[in-house]
Amino acid sequence: MKKRSFNKLLVIFIRVTFTFISILFLSSMYTISNSYAQEKTVNIGADKIKAILLKQNGWVGEWNSKGWVQQWLTDFVFEDRKKKIIVKIHGIEPENRCERMVKINSDGFRMTGCYAGIVDLFYDPNDNRYPFKTKGDNLECDLKIKVK
Repeated sequence: MKKRSFNKLLVIFIRVTFTFISILFLSSMYTISNSYAQEKTVNIGADKIKAILLKQNGWVGEWNSKGWVQQWLTDFVFEDRKKKIIVKIHGIEPENRCERMVKINSDGFRMTGCYAGIVDLFYDPNDNRYPFKTKGDNLECDLKIKVK
């Protein structure tokens, strides 16, 4: 009986810890310097960015932490709903699944993660495998997405 209670507490502790780390990491992405990122990006226009995102049936995001040895994947599906672009985010954990609005810019797009943090992804026309990725040294994690 005690072992069963301990296992339940351990599972709860692990989920709370994972959620807390996710919140910290996503909220740290908000600190990206837009002026830095805009200096090093290609402006192809919001309409072209929108077309690229919607043309695909889905994207896979690869998150890489800088401080710890951790990597994880997230699925993204972009949809056009009544003149608004929505992203469906499907993480590993059921708690990391949500839908958010996307703001498309001339050089990429901005979205909010399931728990907060703002994520800015920039288009790189020279990278066929990962055409969208975060930029900046002050991020705790990098995100790059590729076609599913």
